[in-house]
Amino acid sequence: MLDMKRSNWTHIATGGQSHIYRVDTAEDPVAVKVCFNERQVSRWCLIREIDILRGMDTHPNVIRIQSIDNSNPCSFYTMEWLPHSLPVFDITETEHKKIFTKAVKDICAGISHLHSSGVLHLDLKPSNIMLRDDYSPVIIDFGLATMLGSPTVDISRIPEGSIRYIAPELWQGRSPSAASDIYSLGMTVYYTLTGRFPYRQRSIKGILEAQLAIRHPLLRQSHPAAPLNFWFEKAIAPNPADRFFNAEEAAQTIAAALSKINA
Repeated sequence: MLDMKRSNWTHIATGGQSHIYRVDTAEDPVAVKVCFNERQVSRWCLIREIDILRGMDTHPNVIRIQSIDNSNPCSFYTMEWLPHSLPVFDITETEHKKIFTKAVKDICAGISHLHSSGVLHLDLKPSNIMLRDDYSPVIIDFGLATMLGSPTVDISRIPEGSIRYIAPELWQGRSPSAASDIYSLGMTVYYTLTGRFPYRQRSIKGILEAQLAIRHPLLRQSHPAAPLNFWFEKAIAPNPADRFFNAEEAAQTIAAALSKINA
């Protein structure tokens, strides 16, 4: 049971519809996601997130719910405490390259599991991919997730910190697909290798224009990650049909490119 007095709850982050706390228990610490009580839509989002996560088989690279609030309506759920967020990697360092290569492979495995379960995440970004102490990645935060075949996404619910990772077709009001997650994966990988975005625009209108007009190659030949230019061209293509067919193809292609770095 959680101590509902919250004397041992440490606030970690606030998202679009919820707070995240670390709670120290008699065993291991846990993370608790708590919806904004004053917002009915926040409760609806949390319940929907729980339904999506509990509707899938477990996977080591996808967060698993440990327990839920049994009150009506539900206001929180607990999950594994993950101590690290996805960092910016220097792949010229052998250990960084090793961790990064394994992390991308596992992230793609998690995305593949979601898609085979009929789930689209739609909010992949570095802060939604956490690392265990052994550096194995875990995809978290299913607040924007939906099922394959769902209609357009309510863009008013997209957090400000996510807008540069969101696929252009979602800003255009088109239905999301697995390719939308591939785009977000591509932007996540780009950021974790460079610490920046391939364009400077900040408004949604400016970002969409930059996404549609993006020019390749993104990295100069002198950049350590330049062998990934072809991968970026496929992953963040403006047209969903031009992206990788699935996460498995994305994983295989990036592994081949990474093998050429410092070979």
